[in-house]
Amino acid sequence: MFNQLIKRNKNAGEYTVLAENKAFSDRDPDTRQRIMQAAIHLFAERGFRGVSVKDISTAAGTNTALLFYYFKSKKDLYDAIYRDAQQNILMMLEKALEEKTDAVSRLVALIHFFSKECQKDSDFDLLLSREIHGFGEYTREQLLEIFNSAIAPMENIVSQGIREGVFRELNPRLSAILIMGILHIFSSHNFSQESELAPGETFLQVREMILKGLQKDSKQ
Repeated sequence: MFNQLIKRNKNAGEYTVLAENKAFSDRDPDTRQRIMQAAIHLFAERGFRGVSVKDISTAAGTNTALLFYYFKSKKDLYDAIYRDAQQNILMMLEKALEEKTDAVSRLVALIHFFSKECQKDSDFDLLLSREIHGFGEYTREQLLEIFNSAIAPMENIVSQGIREGVFRELNPRLSAILIMGILHIFSSHNFSQESELAPGETFLQVREMILKGLQKDSKQ
C-alpha cells in the first residue's frame, strides 16, 4: 500500500514524501494530532536529536510510512508543533478577549488566561523550555520570533492603556516582558500551592500587583 510513498535520505537519516497515495486522499485530523502529541512528549523528554521517527510512530500507534504522509520529515513535524501551538494560543486569546474593549479589562482577561495556561504543566511547556535554555533546534532569531508572538498581545494592551491615559508612560515592550515573567514564575513554580492563599486569591493578588504597577496614581 505504501510503495513509493517515502524515500530515505541516507545523509540526513530521515525520510521525505515522494508521492501522494490515493488511499490517503483524505487526511485524518485525529491521526495527525495523535502523531503530534506523541512527538511532543518524546521531544520534551529526550530532545529533538534523541528521538527517532520510529520512536514517534510507535508511540503514536502507527508506522513511519503513515507519519511521513502527514509530515515531510522529523524537522517538519517539529516545526508543525510550534506552528499549531501558536495558532491555538492566538485563537484562545481572541476568545478570552471577546467583548473586552478597554485596556484594564483586556489586561485582566489576559492575566487570567496566561495564569491558567501556565499552570497546565504540559509537555509542550517542557519542550519550549528546552528551546529557551539552548537545548533545542531553533536559532536565536527563530526563538525571538516565537517570543515576540507570545508577548505581542500584552504589549498591545499596555500601549492601549497608555493611549487611554489609564497606564503610566512606561515602555510597553519592557512592561509586557516583566508581566509575562511574573506570571510564568508564579504559575510554573506553583507558588499558589505553597502559600496559605487559595489559587484564586493568589491570582487576585498577582493581578493587583501588576495593575498597581501600571495604573496612574488617581491623584495625578
